[in-house]
This record gives sequence, structure tokens and C-alpha cells, in this order.
Amino acid sequence: MNTGDLPLLPEERRIVTVLFADVTGFTAMAEPMDMEDVRDLMDACWQRLDGAILRHGGRIDKHIGDAVMAVWGAPHAGEDDAASAVRAGVALQRELESFNRERPGTGLRIRVGINTGPALAGTVGSLGEYTVIGDTVNLASRIQTMAEPGTVVIGPQTFEEVRGLFDVEPLAPVPVRGKTGPRTAFRVEAEKVHPSRVRYRGSSEFKLRLVGRNAELKSLMAIYARAAARRRPVVALVVGEAGLGKSRLMMEFARTLELRPEHPLILSARGLAQTARVPFGLWRAMWNNRLRLDEADAPGASGDQFAKGMLEMWGSSLSAIPGVEVAHVVGGLIGFDFPNSPYLAALSGSPRRARERAFELTAQLFARAGARAPLVLMFDDLHWADDGTLDLIEHLLAERGSDLPLLILGGARTGIGDRLTGWRTHEAIQTITLNPLPTNPEIVKEVFKQAETLPGSWLALLAERSGGNPYFLEELVRALIRQGAILVKPDGWRASGDGPLDVALPDTLHSLLQSRLDALPAEVKAVAQAAAVVGRVFWVGAVQAILHTAAGTGLLTAPLDENGWRTMVESALETMQHNELAFQRVGSGSNADREFIFKHHLLRDTAYEMLPKKYRRRFHAAAATWLAGHGGYPALIADHLEQAGEYTRAIMYYRQAAEDAAARGASAEAQALTERRQAVERQMQKIGTGPL
Repeated sequence: MNTGDLPLLPEERRIVTVLFADVTGFTAMAEPMDMEDVRDLMDACWQRLDGAILRHGGRIDKHIGDAVMAVWGAPHAGEDDAASAVRAGVALQRELESFNRERPGTGLRIRVGINTGPALAGTVGSLGEYTVIGDTVNLASRIQTMAEPGTVVIGPQTFEEVRGLFDVEPLAPVPVRGKTGPRTAFRVEAEKVHPSRVRYRGSSEFKLRLVGRNAELKSLMAIYARAAARRRPVVALVVGEAGLGKSRLMMEFARTLELRPEHPLILSARGLAQTARVPFGLWRAMWNNRLRLDEADAPGASGDQFAKGMLEMWGSSLSAIPGVEVAHVVGGLIGFDFPNSPYLAALSGSPRRARERAFELTAQLFARAGARAPLVLMFDDLHWADDGTLDLIEHLLAERGSDLPLLILGGARTGIGDRLTGWRTHEAIQTITLNPLPTNPEIVKEVFKQAETLPGSWLALLAERSGGNPYFLEELVRALIRQGAILVKPDGWRASGDGPLDVALPDTLHSLLQSRLDALPAEVKAVAQAAAVVGRVFWVGAVQAILHTAAGTGLLTAPLDENGWRTMVESALETMQHNELAFQRVGSGSNADREFIFKHHLLRDTAYEMLPKKYRRRFHAAAATWLAGHGGYPALIADHLEQAGEYTRAIMYYRQAAEDAAARGASAEAQALTERRQAVERQMQKIGTGPL
């Protein structure tokens, strides 16, 4: 899209990614040439380069001599603007190399600089040209001058946006004219075949810094070095209460690892309350994340993709074990179906043996991958892991004879040790306990750089009220910004008055989250509550299905037609993302299959608790019906049906889930699901309807 194609657009602040590219070598090449020939050559060159930008969703903002400026995120945001811009930068290098090969002697090279951040978008000048202006644009231009010809260099915020997608090399911090302090930029080396983390869309204007956890981060790096050096599995547990920053610490640790020269292989997943009864559910989530698999895909297609990814990871070096066996047996353990597999057929009569073989092959798979680079498995919210997942981790930990440089990192609430009794005999386990941060004003300034301009009395009150809980502190600051007590200015934050803070602050995080949800427009609050019924992770289609049953509940102010439903839900989800209540998973399906996650499980829990109990049954029934039609886990469907009071159907799905768990050797889950089914049957007898 070019500027001339745009209708009149409003002036607005937007998060954008800006690319500057400068072609070098034109002057030397043009000296012996006629000016018309030079013009034709430059035109042919820019046709190729501009095409690369447009194919990756960029908008050509302007050409300046031998350079071009392109923008992503204005006037409309794409799903993954920063990554698209970086891919465009890499494509520019390839296009120019191809151009040079076709025209021997041209010798042109291109250097690319990319930066992400807030900018003012709108029309300027007598011709009404649409463009973006601001510090983000200026820094992108300066980053381009730092790049060597033939390279793509990205700024720190762009790196944060694409972290885990590309291998990068950090450059030495350099002073940038007009900026306070040096800036670290990153040279892009290549796009990873598989991403090292799940990525979500969200606002980039409200950034927190990790503070008070340097000792813990150093401990994690030391544990990683220990696992790599001794080439034996090591487990590190980051333990603490909700909101203390376990996930944030693990993210910073992953960020540090991604810049290591050995490029460790990082596999990650998050435990969820809603899938805690799914056998090997956390392992399935890990492989889905690694191989970019979508649960909305057709079963056969996702199985084929899984097998392909496993064969790539197994590698081509000689082995007595076929890679196909690894793919089928490990895939069968976590629920992929390979109906014609001779390897699964040979194990079909013994679920226990199939499980043992899958454990053995998982260890051998990691050993082969570990020969190429150290491995790190990261499981956040490990307290929601199923028993089978924990058993497989324990099996890997017991692989004493293997050459396996593996770090298994888990984040969990206090009390996780009660579920890990079998691990206590292993010396290779280290626990890092997170305590509340100090409750002094300096902590607030460390977390929020913009807060340095606020009165000391305000900072002291925020620190004291938060109790050293970083999430509580973040929500307190958001509340003050929302109420106008803190004014957001380009050069920092300002207090709205000179005196003491006269805004009433809730005493608990729960109360604060509740007030935040209450402040939302009615339609947005209704969407948040419907999403909370599904769980911390939810899908657009499930939310729409729930809201279709909301007539007469008072959650929605007016009846809507089908298009009105879609528009309302889409608008509400955009508002939730802008306010950082929930984030869309990048690359997750389309339309109804798009996946979102609440920022924090406490936020989801609060939204659910605010929903009147008299409406919950019908909403859970709608969620179960939608999940059943979209390949949902039987255990998850059964749970929704039980909460909906549809006990007969719940019993059917609990029985199906238990049989599936038993068939995969997950005896603990099978027993738990059977007991849950029996409890529902007793409930039916109690109310007089009788069991199925």
C-alpha cells in the first residue's frame, strides 16, 4: 500500500515499525554510465526492492535518493508487524543479491535499519501526504546508519517484539546523536526454523523493567552453565506466590539465552487450570508451540506436521532407531493419531510399554538434539501440569547414563514440592524462591522509568500498598493513569496535583482488578466475562457462542444481528488488547479459531467470579458445545458440562477421557477422571435423576 492509495485518515498515535534501507554503490557504478541508463537501472532495482517490502505487508512511505522508508502498523496494524518488517529487511538483501547476479559488475549493497515504537500518524504538507513522525522514526534512521552494507540491524524494541523468531547478534552499545545513553542494537543473522517461544500481540507503550531479581537471574544462568558443562539433566524451580514475577523472570532468562553464541534450543509451554486433567497436555502444548501446530487444524494435518518437525529434530545422522518411530510413538503418547503406524501397532496391546517406549525415545531425541546445542525446557505454571508430564520430566532427570545437556526450568506456586515427592532423591534439583520486592519508593522508579518525575510521597504510597508484589504495583499505576491522577507526557509522567495523592487505592489486588473490569464499557466487560468462562486461554468462536446465549442476562445492552455480534466481539477484543487485559496468540488460526490469553490468571479468575452464578450454567453449556464441535479435549468438555449441570453428557465425556488416558498409559489421569465421573454419577443419584 502506498501513500497515494490512502483515503483521508485521522491523526493518531500508533505503535509502528519503521524500516530505512540505503543502497550503497550507486555513485561509483553510475560514474561511467549515461544518466538515462542510470535511471533505468535504478528504476529496475527499486521495482524489485519495493516489491519485497510490499509482499511483507509494508507501506512505502517515501524514497529519498538511494534510500527508502517503509512503515508497518499505520494506518492499519497487521498481526505481526515487527516480524514482517524484519522478514522484509532480510528479503531486501536477497533481492539485491539476485539483482547483482543478473547484472554482473553492478556491485550494489544495501543496509537496513528497523525500529519499533510509538509514533504520530497523519497527513502533512500541502499535498496531504500520510506519514509517521516521532522519535521511533528518527531512531530507525540512525540505526540504519549503524548497519554495515549487507546487514539488517534492529533496535531494542523491535528485538523484543520478534524475540524467539530470529537468531541475532547483539552489537556493542553505541552513542546515538540526540539520545541520552548508548543504545544496543542487534544484527539479524537468520530466521529460526522453529520459534523458541509463543508470541502474543499486545500494546508496546506500557513497559515494565525486571528489577530486584538480578541474583535470581544470575543463579539461573549458573544452573544453565552447570547443565551444559556436566552434560546431564538439571532441574531449576522458580517458586513464589501469584504476581511476584515468576513468569517475568523466566522471560528475561529466555531473552538472555537467546543472545548466547551457542544458540541453545528452547522449548516452552504454560500449564493451564483448564487442561490440568489432559494426559501429557503440557508436553503436547510444548510441541505445538515448537512446531507451530494449531489445535484447530484437522487431526491428520496436525499429525503430519508433527511427524515432519520431529524428523527434522531427530536429524539425518545414522541411528538404529528410525526417526519415523520416534515421531509416531512420541506423537501417540501426546494424542496424535497415526492409524497405519507399525510402531504403534506393535505396542497397541500394552499401554504401559507404549508409555515407557515414548519416554525412552523422548530422552534419545533430546540427546541427539543436545549434541548440536544445549537444550532448555521451560514450563511456566508447572503447578497445573498433569501427572504424566511430571513423570516424563522425572524420567529425563533420571537419565544418568546419557550425554544430555538439558536444563528443565519450571515456574510454580509455593507448594509444588508436594507433587514432586519422587524427585527428592535427585541431587540435580535447585529451587529459587521469589520473595516480595522491597517496599520503598526506589523500587517504583526502577520498575517504571517514567515514574522518576512523580512526588516521593506518591511513590512511597504505591510501594507500601503493593506489598512488594510487582503485578499489584503495575495495576495500581494503571489505575492512577486511568483516573487521571498520573498524566502521561512524552518526557515522563506528571502528577496531576502538587499535594498528597487523594485517590482512594484498593487494599487488595482482587479489588483493584474488579474495579478495572467495572470501568470497562458494558460490551467489553461482557466479552471479558464470557471469555473467562472458557478459561485463561480462550477462542473467539467460543466467546461468540456464549454471548449468543446471553439474551435476558443484562450483560448486553441491546439485541444484535449476526454481523453485530461479530463486530461487537471484535471491537471488545481490540479494547482488551489495547488495555493489556488479554493478548492474541500470533499465528493462531483465523476468525473463530483465533486464540487469546488473559494477561494473568488472577484477572481471568476475577472476571469469572464477577459473573452471576445463575448465568454460569448456560454459558458453560455453550462453551462445551463449541469445544465439542472444534476438537476440544474430552476432559475439558466434560468439566464444562459438569459445571453446566448436564450430568449425563458430562459422564459420557469423562468416560471417553478416562479411556483415552488409560490407552496412553496415563494411569493416574485415568483414575482421576474415573473418580470424577463417579462423583458426577453420585450427584445425579442425589438429585434423583439416576446415573447414565
